[in-house]
Parts: sequence; C-alpha cells; structure tokens
Amino acid sequence: MQTNPKPVKSFLSACTLAVLFLAVSNAPAAEANADGAATSAEVAARVLKLTGAETRIVWLRNKQWQTKKGSVDGGGGCSIVALDTGGNGERELIPTGELYNPLISPSGQQVIYTAKTDGKLQIHCVDWNGANSRILGDGFAQWIWRDPGTGVQWVYAGDAAGDNPTLLERFQFDKPTVRERFYTGRLSNRFSLSADGTRAVSEFPHPNTGMLYTRTGQLDRKNYRTGCNTYISPDNSYFVTIMDGGHSLVTLYKPDGSRRDVGVIPPGLKLRMDGTKGCMWNPKWAADARHLSVAGPFKNLGPDRADIWLGQFADDFNSIAKWVQVTNNDYMDTYAYVWVDPGLGRYAGEAPYTLAVPLADTGAGTWQWTFGDGATGKDGKHTYVKAGTYTVTAKQGARTLVGTVNVAAQVAPKLLSAAALDDRRVLLTCSEPIEVAAAKVKLASGAAATKLSLDSEESGIIAEFTAPLAAKETLMVAGVTDRAQVPKAMAPATVQVIMPDWPSNRAGLTYLWQNARTRNLILDARLGLPVGSSLTSFSNYQLSLPARFNRYGAALATGGGYVLNPGAPERIFAGIQKTQQFSFEIVVTPADLAQTKGTDDKPIAIADWGYGWGNGIFWLIQEKDKLLVGLSKTWGDNKPEVFEMATLPDTKPHHVVV
Repeated sequence: MQTNPKPVKSFLSACTLAVLFLAVSNAPAAEANADGAATSAEVAARVLKLTGAETRIVWLRNKQWQTKKGSVDGGGGCSIVALDTGGNGERELIPTGELYNPLISPSGQQVIYTAKTDGKLQIHCVDWNGANSRILGDGFAQWIWRDPGTGVQWVYAGDAAGDNPTLLERFQFDKPTVRERFYTGRLSNRFSLSADGTRAVSEFPHPNTGMLYTRTGQLDRKNYRTGCNTYISPDNSYFVTIMDGGHSLVTLYKPDGSRRDVGVIPPGLKLRMDGTKGCMWNPKWAADARHLSVAGPFKNLGPDRADIWLGQFADDFNSIAKWVQVTNNDYMDTYAYVWVDPGLGRYAGEAPYTLAVPLADTGAGTWQWTFGDGATGKDGKHTYVKAGTYTVTAKQGARTLVGTVNVAAQVAPKLLSAAALDDRRVLLTCSEPIEVAAAKVKLASGAAATKLSLDSEESGIIAEFTAPLAAKETLMVAGVTDRAQVPKAMAPATVQVIMPDWPSNRAGLTYLWQNARTRNLILDARLGLPVGSSLTSFSNYQLSLPARFNRYGAALATGGGYVLNPGAPERIFAGIQKTQQFSFEIVVTPADLAQTKGTDDKPIAIADWGYGWGNGIFWLIQEKDKLLVGLSKTWGDNKPEVFEMATLPDTKPHHVVV
C-alpha cells in the first residue's frame, strides 16, 4: 500500500464523497431545461446537488463568435463569466477583451487569467467578488497549485499562448516578481499538476502527451496516445486524460497501465442545426477529482455556439455517470474551470496513522472535533490504529467542516522484479514507493552495489556496481522500508538477474522498445534513469484504421504509423551528430504490397524520429513493395533524401536492420 510520511491532502471534497454512495443508473443522466429557461439559481442548485459542496465555476464567453472573432481557446471578443452556488449565481467577472484560460486559486478566493494588451501577454488576478484587480506579471497563466506541505500557492506561467510555449516558469502567488525556471522545451498551454506536485502533464509538444516527474526532470510518455487537451487528475491518483481526434471522448489512463475511453458528449444532447451532435472541447478536471467540465457542441471547433457542461465520474472512473448543463444560450462558452470546496479534505495512510489537520484549513478559534472512530478532541490531531474509512468533523458555532480519512492495513513492500539496465546497473522494482537510506544490495559473490538511487516513481531502485555483471547473477536485497508514518520493512529478498541476449552490447544504445507494457530498460545517461518508455501512435486521415497496440502490447502499424520516442529527438539527434552513425532494427509485417503516398503526396511513415514528413531526421517508409529510408542532414530541414532499402517479397514478418 502506498503511503506517505506526512498526511497527503487532496482536493477531493469530503462533502462530495457522500454523493458517491447514491445509486447511479447505468445510463448517464443530463440535467438541463429543454426550453433553455433555467434560471441562474436553478443551475446553481443543480451544480450543488451534483458536487455536494460549495462550487465556483469560471469560463470564457464570446458573444461575437459569428464574426469569427476569437476561438475555442479564447482570444479577442471574450469575457470571463463566473457562477457559484453561494447565492451570487451567474455574472460577468471580466469585461470583453483578448482573454485566455481562467483559473480559480486553490483557496477559491481568486481568479487568475491571461489577457493580451497591445500584443503583450500578462497574467491578471481578481478576487472572487470582483475587487482587488491586479497584474501579477508577464506570460501566460498555465496552472496554479497549492503546496500541501507549506500551503504556498504557485502560479505556472508559459512564455506564449496556444501550442507555442518553449519555457515554463513559476512564482509564488504572493511574490509574483520572483520567478524560477520549471521546464525548458516545447509544450502546450494545457498543463496541470498532481496534488502532491510530483507529476505534471502536458503535450510535450502537441500532440505528444508526456508525464514530467518534477523531482528528477524525467519526461515519460508511457503508453499514452497522441491527442490534445491533456490533464492530470487533481488528487494523487495520477489519472491522465487525453482527448481523441474526434473530440467525442477522452482516453483515461491509470497508473496500473490500464486505460479506458470515456465519452464526453452528454446523452440527450440536442442535435445541432446541421443535424449532428458535433464535438466537444477542453475536457478539464475540476479541483475535485470526481468532476470534469467540457464545452460544446461545436461543428468543427471553429468560432461557434457552445455551452458548458459539468460531469461526475462513476465510482470506477470508466464513464461519466451524471451531467449538469451549466449554460444554455446563443453564445460561445468554453474553457471552464471548476472549484469545489474541499472542506477538510481527504487523507490516507497505513495504520497506525496520525491525522494532523493544518490550522490554515480551519482558521483560528476553538473547534470541536469528532474523528469517526468514537474519539473526540479540541484540535485536529488524532491517531487511528485500525484500518477503515473515517469521517472527521470540525464544528465551530454554525460552521461545520467535514473530511475523510482512509486508513489501510499495514503492508510491507515487496520486491517485484529485477532487470539489467546495462552491464553494471540493475533496476529493482518494488510494490510501492520506498526508502533506501538504509538499503543494501549485493551479489551472491559478496560484491556490494556502490550506489543506490530511486527512479522517478520512487518505487524502483537503481543499483550500480563497479565491475561488469556476469551473464547470470543472484542479488540479495535488504534494509528497504516503505513510506508509512510508521515504516514497514521489506523482508530480505533474493532475486536473479539475467543479462539479455539481445542486444548483446548496449553501449551507446539510444532507444529500445519491446511493447507497451514493458519499461524501456535503457539508461538515460543525462538523468541516470531509464529512458521514458513509449511508442506513440498516430493515424493517417486517408486510411481507415489508426496505428494501435494489440492485446499483448505489441505495435500494429496497420492504417497508421509510430513515432519513436516523440519529444526526445534532441537526445537522439545529438548522438547521431556526435558519432556520425546510427543503427536501427525493427520487425515489420506489411498489411499489403499496394500502399502508396498519402493524399497530400507525402510518404506515409511506419516509424520515424520526427513530427511528420520532413520535420525530423529519420523515416521508415513503405511504398507499394518497396521499403525506403528517409534521412535529413539537419533536424527539420524539410529536405530528406530517400533511399531504397529492400523489396518486400510478401506480407510475412520481416526483420529489418539499418
């Protein structure tokens, strides 16, 4: 069981948890007035019923969309509209201008947004009541995050709008003049962080989704699809959603490697004037992980009429169980962000677990506490000795705050596997995040690892030895503990490591991919970590089927192609420039021997190092029965030379080495 040495508070409202136990029918329900006559108060009441806690929503509204002003991402002709369940209803918060990406601070007290004036992007802030308007500095506000350890709120700012940022900085909300660099490289303006701040998700760059581990700086693409509107859940479940190309669903990825397509077109949605349901835009997690907002339906994602919808996930997160229509008018409403009062929040850990609610979460004064296990107190500290789910309540006069504590039984970590990264390093994977300060790893011969370090998820140990390992080694591991408040030690373990037969020499190897379920066991020398494991598929518009993985995680390129390690071409290209050589090995099975160029007369790549034909350095291409290689002398010169490599005799598997 994964636990943390300190209480981890997510933004999942304890009040919302009560809603989750309501009976939910198999068919999602959408609440909306058929005649569009719902009042602001009626909409607020429906939202409150859905979330179970005070809720605040901001979004962009464009009343001038028929003149082609602005876009689904914001811009000219937009105002910022706010709605809350506290009695204020719907109101215009910021008048029309060139506006982008409104956000609500984790405290719920401020709205942060970006405006462009005289060609300059600036980050603005205004209190929820519309007062105290101010400019925080230059840039594009991507996200705002509250450090659960210190309570400090951080604003993350890009250097450009749209899919063009190449730099991301951050600053403290109350110290906007002091900035620190967070990430350098291409990304999009859709960026978000997990509650604990250990993981960030964006398109690095569009349309290539990646998870950035903030402790190590590693960018891992896992088995993510290409797409847009990529976000990570606002708690510590590390769920990731990516919108599909048809803009009718998101693919939700869970840390266990599973994924699920979740429809985001509300059922019962009225047909558009053109007779279609259209498509949706910007499905963004609310501050409460049970909820997701979306805008639509659009005809073709151009300036168009659209409404804001708020959905609630089913308990298993495999579908949206309920919907509430937030707006219903002739405007273009888009880019919503939803804040739900977290109350006392949600805490989790292994027994014995000590709850310690920060004073900042309740405010000053005397509170009467009940902890759900029969205990009471006058402060927010209590130790739970038995596993279970507990409701904690704090009362002060007429005020009542509610939270939830999930206490798991104490379970020791286990050693799951061991695999060689190269002839001197082994990756040991454990069942949960661990501590290795007192750990020892040694060979059966007695030689001890000279260096132990954690991988990005902190559940893997990289053990480094001074001498090359034999073809088969036995490792003994001891002294590993989990991260519970009262740490549990892993039992001493013995495991075998067998050096792989292929490739026999990994020196200088840049990328090795087996299938979507296998980690990329090549060491990134720059980070001292395994290379981020991914092979991202893309589909070609003129073909009927997208590239995809089969049930074994193997790559099927029928109807599409694959980008090798997208987002990390600089590392690959740097190696090629340094050595002036490279090799490439793959097994391909042609679907037929009649494939031609695409409708734009550009070659269709089976696999490449780039972002489409010409914008990269390497392409593996099939045209009819010919297997071709395209090479560029410099990255993205759009002048690749094409070399005929082989004639494919049939549609059987072929082992190709370049």
